Amino acid sequence: MTDWSHISARLLACCLLVAGSMLPACGDEVGFSPVEPPGNVAALESWWAAAGEAAFEAAPGVPVAAADLAYLVASGMDEATAREELTLRKLLVRRAVEKGLADDFPVAFAYRRALVQRLIKALFEEEHSPAQVPEEIWLQLFQERAVFPLFDHLDTFFVVDAQFICCDGAAKLCRDDVETHYCLQDFEADAWAVYEELSKVPVADGEVAKARIDALTAQFPKLAQQEYSFQHDFNPANKGKPGFTFVDDAVGVGAKNTAVGTFGKPVRSVFGWHILYVKKHLPEVHLKFGDPEVMAELERRFYGLVLRKDVMTYLGELFQQGRVEMLEEAMRTVNWARVTGLR
Repeated sequence: MTDWSHISARLLACCLLVAGSMLPACGDEVGFSPVEPPGNVAALESWWAAAGEAAFEAAPGVPVAAADLAYLVASGMDEATAREELTLRKLLVRRAVEKGLADDFPVAFAYRRALVQRLIKALFEEEHSPAQVPEEIWLQLFQERAVFPLFDHLDTFFVVDAQFICCDGAAKLCRDDVETHYCLQDFEADAWAVYEELSKVPVADGEVAKARIDALTAQFPKLAQQEYSFQHDFNPANKGKPGFTFVDDAVGVGAKNTAVGTFGKPVRSVFGWHILYVKKHLPEVHLKFGDPEVMAELERRFYGLVLRKDVMTYLGELFQQGRVEMLEEAMRTVNWARVTGLR
């Protein structure tokens, strides 16, 4: 079920602004007339008669709609209690209208608020669904830079890298540097010793992995760690071509050969030694817009975003159609917490 609390508050505020803090713009000859609850018994009885088939009468001439009874029973109330509650409610409502209380502001306020909430439910829950969203909207989302990689990417790894770095320059310079070569030889034994320590006990998650690495820095002062993600192309035909390969081949292969949730054996890159903890692996995938799994995932992830945008569009159109202008001084006097029902 959709949580309408944030949307209903906004719409309710708009309705009450129109009623209390906004006026027709440009000298419109017709003023705003807020909807009122039934103000007399005849209007109330006419309203009840339109509610549909009656389940029973709370009193002669006071029908209780079957839909009202079904609603309370569906909410978990037993039928006998529901009948008692509806009987009392109907009689009290009729008595209040007879006493002329329908014109009180709190009554009108509650009535309008209920109408707003019903409108929201009708427009953005009952009449709104992913199937009604135009295909071009889903396509725009699919093509967003932050969204497209979800459906089209190379092998992607999320790792914690326990490392002994010997060179932090360009790969070619590190590869040709004599001191780097000797440094790599010197740290090989340390890299394997760190691996032996880290792989003794299963690791629950990335945070535990980082803590385990930290605990070894006293014993291995040159040990560092880095958390990062990368995409890697394992197709030999693409080697050397520009793309998403941001790490040394040895690191990419090392991550691929390491099970998720474990530390892999040390791998030697041109920069240093790496003991990789693989947090997550997303296998290579190249899906197209329109594929059933793509559309289902777009709906799952982004339907709420589309829905909120449609709500905001509706509000904008409502303001324009109402030809209203904001009176800032009046707006500043509104108790927004009370108006929106937040307090």
